[in-house]
Amino acid sequence: MRHDGLSGALPLRPLTAAELLDSAVWLLRGRATVLLPAAAVLAGAEQLLLPAFDWAAQDPLTLTDWLRQCAGVGWGAFSIAVLGGVAARAAGAAVVGARLPDRAPAHRPVARAAGVSALAVLIGAGCAVAAFFTPLVWLPVYALLGLVVPVFVVDRVGPLRALGRGLALATRSTTKTGTTRPSSAY
Repeated sequence: MRHDGLSGALPLRPLTAAELLDSAVWLLRGRATVLLPAAAVLAGAEQLLLPAFDWAAQDPLTLTDWLRQCAGVGWGAFSIAVLGGVAARAAGAAVVGARLPDRAPAHRPVARAAGVSALAVLIGAGCAVAAFFTPLVWLPVYALLGLVVPVFVVDRVGPLRALGRGLALATRSTTKTGTTRPSSAY
């Protein structure tokens, strides 16, 4: 797959798992100056947040430990959504063959950053609440909500419309974000 910035780095066809990973690494290399510091801040915040549950726990099998697990799932989904907002901007540019400047801010308008943050909180809270009820329910919830932030950033629609479109994309053809079904377009 060509990643020269002159042609679309992400072809407009279904990609194989190897092509998806290749494109993800290419996008990470291109936006590392933004993605890696943001990921470090989010990981550091998680390391400060989750031990707060340990201070409240008296017994290893208390509700507090369960809440800690749910908070970890929610924070992970929130972090992925925030980083997805940054990566989606670069991916959108790559589809049309453009390359973002290295110092391009992740989201120029404050409204876009606020929208990404609000959607990331919604996704994180949804996954945390789902994880509270049973350990594996959060996975389909994340599979349904995983495309909301990229739709918001790439399509430049409002948060509610991004939520609807992200759900529609995720449920089209058996929840694409939650499966690794091979592409039929070889």
